[in-house]
Amino acid sequence: MLRVPSNFHVTLARGVTLTCAEAVSRLLKDKRRQEVRSAGKGSKGDRWYAWAWTGTASPRHHLLIRRHIKAGELAFCYCYVPEGQILTPTRLARAAGLRWPVEKISSSARTASA
Repeated sequence: MLRVPSNFHVTLARGVTLTCAEAVSRLLKDKRRQEVRSAGKGSKGDRWYAWAWTGTASPRHHLLIRRHIKAGELAFCYCYVPEGQILTPTRLARAAGLRWPVEKISSSARTASA
């Protein structure tokens, strides 16, 4: 999973090339294309986002869009799903919500030194 900017170009399954920002206007118009899920626990509890995703011209790549429920901020992930792996919105959201191992090490080191 790679975090990409809003001007990143992606070719959708129908061969149409759009930026992530343009894809949002198509995907998020229909509220049924969004699923509200937690990206995992944070320091203040669950981190809730609305998620939408679409396939690309490559059967192994997908564009995942995350919208913050309250602030409306958007984030984009270009996802690779290896052949034979199960692809579900829940799995993509869970992977996007994983924290870097360095954060866990740094926070536990700070706690130990305090």
